[in-house]
Amino acid sequence: MEIAQPLSELEREILEYVANSGETTTEIDEELPHSPGRKAVEAALGELLRRGLVTTARGVYASSKRVYEDDWWDPTPAGRAAIGLPPR
Repeated sequence: MEIAQPLSELEREILEYVANSGETTTEIDEELPHSPGRKAVEAALGELLRRGLVTTARGVYASSKRVYEDDWWDPTPAGRAAIGLPPR
């Protein structure tokens, strides 16, 4: 697990967004105030995963507007610590 590398602004924003409950890639991309686009969000999520700061699982997401399959992202204890939050 690699935490020594500083978080990019986007990585920090993503970790803060998913800190209390997991979110799908689509939600992260659509809900970040200054999303640089899905490809950049996916790249940042991949880097966070590589560093052990998030976990992911594929699942079906259902809301009142749509149902779709997507990756679900959740912070690890190390991911929460990286943004100054205690473990859940």
